[in-house]
Amino acid sequence: MPLEEGWTGWWGKVTLFKDYPEIQGKKFYIDLDMIVTGCIDDIFSYCGTFGTLKTDDLACEKQHKGGYNSSIMMWHGGSMLPVYEALRSNF
Repeated sequence: MPLEEGWTGWWGKVTLFKDYPEIQGKKFYIDLDMIVTGCIDDIFSYCGTFGTLKTDDLACEKQHKGGYNSSIMMWHGGSMLPVYEALRSNF
């Protein structure tokens, strides 16, 4: 899917939260530079509205304790559309 807004850097990921009627249900995103080293089946049992990584246990994020990392995200339906719309209106 194209990142239509032309946002720079990782801000372009917000385009994923746009409403794409052709893609329904649970959505899973993983950065292309992530290396999967084991089974990730349990991730797909997540039933919350939105899930992402906390930085607390990430070695590469030591300076950002208590934050979030968008390398892996999961959300349901159009639940993140308000985030997309707010950022599109105020970027």
